[in-house]
Amino acid sequence: MSYEMTIAQFNEAHQSAFEYSPKFGVPVRKGPDHCPEVSVTLEVEGVRMVVGKGTNQKVARQDAVDQVLDMGPALPHVLRMAIESKLSGF
Repeated sequence: MSYEMTIAQFNEAHQSAFEYSPKFGVPVRKGPDHCPEVSVTLEVEGVRMVVGKGTNQKVARQDAVDQVLDMGPALPHVLRMAIESKLSGF
C-alpha cells in the first residue's frame, strides 16, 4: 500500500506513534545559486531511513517523507498504524 501525506501530516502521525517528532537532519546545499540541490536526512525511531533531495529544504523534506511512505510494509508497525489512522480521519 502506498501513502500520500504532507510533511505536517507525517509529523503528526509520527508524534502519535512515538510521542516525539521525526528528526530531519541539517539541510546540505550543493550546486550553483541558480540551480541548487538540497538534501536532508529523515530518521524514524532513531534510524536514518532516507535522504530526500530537492531544490529547497521544503521540497527535500517532502521527498524524504514520500520515500519513507513508499516503504509500506517495511515501516515500523506502530508508525504504519498511525499513518493509516491519520489518513482515514480517525
